[in-house]
Amino acid sequence: MSNWREQFEDGSGAHAFTAWLGQYYHYLTLVFLVAFAFWNRARKWGNFVIDGEVLFRSNDPWYHYRSTKYVVEHFPETMPFDAWTYFSFGTSQSQFGTIFDQILATIALIVGLGNPSDHTVRLVVLFGPALFGTAIIVPAYFIGRRLGGRFAGVIAAGVIALAPDGLLARSVVGFSDHQVAEALFQGIAVLGVLVALYVAQRERPVYELVADREFEAIRRPLGWSILAGVGIGAYLWVWPPGVLLLGILGVFFVIHLSIQAVKGESPEHTALVGFVSLTTAGLLQLSTVNTLEISATSRSLLQPGLAFAVAAGCLFMAWFFRQWEARDLSRYGYPGAIALILVASAAFTALVLPDIFSYFVNQVLRVVGFQTSPTAGTVGEAQPLENPQALFSWYRLAIFTAIAGVGIVLYRQYTRDHPAAGELLVAILFVFMLAATFTQSRFSYYLAIPVAALTALTVGTVMQYVGRVDDFLQVEAYQVMVVFAVLLVTIAPLAWGGPAMIAADNRAQPGGVVGWNDGLDFLSDNTPVEGQYANPDGEPMELYGVFDRTDDYNYSAGDYGVMSWWDYGHWITAQGERIPNANPFQQGAGDAALYLTSQNETAANDVLADIDEEDAKTRYVMIDWKMAETETGVNGKFFAPARFNPDTIRSDFYSRVASVAENGGLQTRGIWQKQPYYNSTLTRLYRYHGSAMEPAPVVTDWQGAERQLSSVSTFVEPPQDGQIVKFFDNVSAARQYVEEDGTAQLGGIGPYPSERVPAMEHYRLVHMSQFSGMQGRLSQVLTRDVLGTGLVQQFAQGNTSGSQAFASAANFLYPNTPSWVKTFEKVPGATIEGTGPANTTLTLQVDMSPQTGGVMTLPQGRTNVPGLANGNFTYTQQVQTGADGEFTATVPYSTTGYDELGPEEGYTNTTVRATGPYRITGPTSVNGTEILQYRDTVNVTEAQVLGVDDDPVTATVEEQVVGNFDSGGSSDGGSAGDSTDDGQSSSDGSGNDTSNSLGTDVALDPSSRLVSP
Repeated sequence: MSNWREQFEDGSGAHAFTAWLGQYYHYLTLVFLVAFAFWNRARKWGNFVIDGEVLFRSNDPWYHYRSTKYVVEHFPETMPFDAWTYFSFGTSQSQFGTIFDQILATIALIVGLGNPSDHTVRLVVLFGPALFGTAIIVPAYFIGRRLGGRFAGVIAAGVIALAPDGLLARSVVGFSDHQVAEALFQGIAVLGVLVALYVAQRERPVYELVADREFEAIRRPLGWSILAGVGIGAYLWVWPPGVLLLGILGVFFVIHLSIQAVKGESPEHTALVGFVSLTTAGLLQLSTVNTLEISATSRSLLQPGLAFAVAAGCLFMAWFFRQWEARDLSRYGYPGAIALILVASAAFTALVLPDIFSYFVNQVLRVVGFQTSPTAGTVGEAQPLENPQALFSWYRLAIFTAIAGVGIVLYRQYTRDHPAAGELLVAILFVFMLAATFTQSRFSYYLAIPVAALTALTVGTVMQYVGRVDDFLQVEAYQVMVVFAVLLVTIAPLAWGGPAMIAADNRAQPGGVVGWNDGLDFLSDNTPVEGQYANPDGEPMELYGVFDRTDDYNYSAGDYGVMSWWDYGHWITAQGERIPNANPFQQGAGDAALYLTSQNETAANDVLADIDEEDAKTRYVMIDWKMAETETGVNGKFFAPARFNPDTIRSDFYSRVASVAENGGLQTRGIWQKQPYYNSTLTRLYRYHGSAMEPAPVVTDWQGAERQLSSVSTFVEPPQDGQIVKFFDNVSAARQYVEEDGTAQLGGIGPYPSERVPAMEHYRLVHMSQFSGMQGRLSQVLTRDVLGTGLVQQFAQGNTSGSQAFASAANFLYPNTPSWVKTFEKVPGATIEGTGPANTTLTLQVDMSPQTGGVMTLPQGRTNVPGLANGNFTYTQQVQTGADGEFTATVPYSTTGYDELGPEEGYTNTTVRATGPYRITGPTSVNGTEILQYRDTVNVTEAQVLGVDDDPVTATVEEQVVGNFDSGGSSDGGSAGDSTDDGQSSSDGSGNDTSNSLGTDVALDPSSRLVSP
């Protein structure tokens, strides 16, 4: 019989195993938690690899990818200045290109053996957040162990590993943002300060030891304080706005040093930790200062200055206590004296340096002041946490044990003669991070460590009253029950049902960049490289070149900008390899808002003129369906540029929301737009492709007074008959109803405005993205617009099927393809000049066909909508002839010469091309049996549209026979493809034009409710 078997038969083996398990169970548990945390965060990584290309989620990760790629190519240097964003200024963003990106770049270089491919770099950036997020378990465990013992440390680690959101959302693969690194390095910094405080509280170093240079006696407190300072400095290197931590430490030292003084304990040993650690952190920050301004978002004097200020404050409080004690003053007066000094210092600063005082006040309120500016409110992650129940969904019962931990800390600070400094620090950290989370929900990831630590403190307190549980052989039944109860309260709610796994699944997808990718690929492949627009011999800009730091970069001829909303700037830089005018740093956001909501083409061009340089100009505009959508419930973003617009147009509002009270809330019955929405550059480009648009005989109706609902919309009640959309035989009848009703509007639904929207002369659609990915959008938007407004019932009649009625209603609302993203080019335009009948309105039209292909299938088995299955459209413009019959028009679309001027020549390979020449038409008349119309056709070359050829196109609009009446009174339509109403606006007798942007007459048949050309 073996010794092993003998040991287990006599019980000694089992005893040894349980003893070993009792000694090392926490390591086994930590290994399991670390493995689970990483697996859960990384297991869906394949969702981010599409057609062999690695994508990322959200916006900022794309710039971190760019920053990491720069470090890889210039190791170990980070990007000093970036000319590839914020056209035409460039930028230096100190929140990027930090040690977060340097760590990722180092990993990529190791994995890639010194020369990693772009695919390798992307994979490292993809997995980066999972690595950082998992690593947070380590400081969380040691903080929890410091506060409550080994078992409590395991509980803290479990909270980090199993919490289903907040931190988890920032640490799933694909979301490669510095936020997860902030949480990790702040945890390391807090752990360093806790250890330094613990050592100092145990060894109690005083000033005399320093004065006598007895460094051996203070070696450990001094060493740990320096390491704590390195941790604080590393955290600030990851995120310069982390100066909030310096403020939290300042508050902690003021409170704790005051408590020590009140309890008759010298505060010098705690002050030593504060002075040394924060001086170390300040010195580390001095090495990276790149601006002398006071800025929280840049590596400025603020970071080292505030660190030195808190360090000096600790030193002052220790000195002041000696002076206070030497004068035998009441120790209870010490905190009051410190408070008076702080108030006097603040008042002095407000009087002498009011700008600096206001800056600090505003920064504090912005982060922990429970208030959000209107523009910050357009950013999802910067919106306040309005529902406290979210905290429970993130941490389950652990949030309550954390709050209980705060109560324990306060009780101990009051009752104990020597309360633990570390406990107070964690409690104060929790309070500040809770305030920050309620102010801006994104700071929820900072809550994870203090929640875990305070939960550990609570658990440790409970375990103190039930005895040790580490010795598995000597555990009493009641101790087992207590341990089970602790696990049931803290860990079981986090694990039950796999909420962390569900939350990770919900986050593990790249999101909107998939819809943009086709447009970004077009941008990089079919437009000139930066430096070569209209300048094929120019020097191309290096995508990862070194650019000198400047406040206003001097772009060269051939460089150009791409206008879009700021959300998409990093995608345009990293994936489109072009320079956006605005970016997610919100640089250029004001100009983008002014441009996108400008009410005429001249105003839009004036915005660009203020941005552009002499030789480098904004050449392209990219707009997606979200920017054109006003309903936030389906991810619409039109409200955002409208809110950023400082002009008074915002007070006119853009939309009306018809709602009814139902089930204790408001249920939306319809949303329609006001004329400022249709006049906006954003709408004119996305919905009309720059073409003119006329009102249609359709009315949106409501009742009662309008009430403000938001900064861009008003609230109204549906009409009594419930029919918020009404159709008429002609525009005159529709206008008459509006005038008589008093609470109705002509148009306002779909693409139909209340007033005529003129054509744009200098913008042309050059690419329409593929339709893939639009089904989800149609499921939300079409269902709401078509079903919510009751249009299916109005379009259905007789034997018309529900799917046919749905398709007809959808075609009415969306006659122009709702492609995910559309790319436009700003061009000089070609001049068409000629003669025609005097004092007459002529219509210019050209049929265009985007070469996108694809057929869009509607959700829920609906029938395809013909108008949505292809992107063909007609550009329409009207021009007035003079008394001599002469006219001049500027048009943005060409009809020939596409293959002569492409990216190699410094221009665009447009995929939107004409199917025929421009048709110029005038009035129609009848002469006997002949139908006569003024008309001509002309071709416009690509060179003329781009300004390479300045020669105008000439046209002679003459009367021609286009049809004949036979003896029965019917008419034939002339040559094939040339009908008598082509290009003409039908008249309703009042001069109201009813042509739509497709260049065909809109007939709203009251009997069938179908839109027919």
